[in-house]
Amino acid sequence: MRLALPWLSRHIRDWAIITATMCVACAAYLSFPLFGTVPMLAAIAFGLGLGLGATQPSTMSLIYSTAPAGRGGEAVGLRSVVLNASSTVLPLAFGGVAAIGMLPVFWSMAGVIACGGWFANRQRAAERRSSRKSLC
Repeated sequence: MRLALPWLSRHIRDWAIITATMCVACAAYLSFPLFGTVPMLAAIAFGLGLGLGATQPSTMSLIYSTAPAGRGGEAVGLRSVVLNASSTVLPLAFGGVAAIGMLPVFWSMAGVIACGGWFANRQRAAERRSSRKSLC
């Protein structure tokens, strides 16, 4: 995925890439508990890896392009804080949910990612509207 990303980023805007990868990740997390065979789980994990592999560089690109001048480091630091906080809080929360089974864990993660995809889609639409206004 990282080899194809330069070509993708020249042809597709960052918000569209992030929206698509969020959809792929959401579909993967929704389907994980529905399958039990190793080849199918490996295929789902591969698709999830492709999607998530495209998200990180696009996110970094958006951070640098939208941060105020001279404040890119602060924006990246804030991203690191959010990632570290979610790496601490989400396993604890999902560990509590796992007491009732794994299906709610995967589906609640899919719900969290769907919310992120919804936000990315809103940002993509706002970017599209603003680029239309600048053409007029």
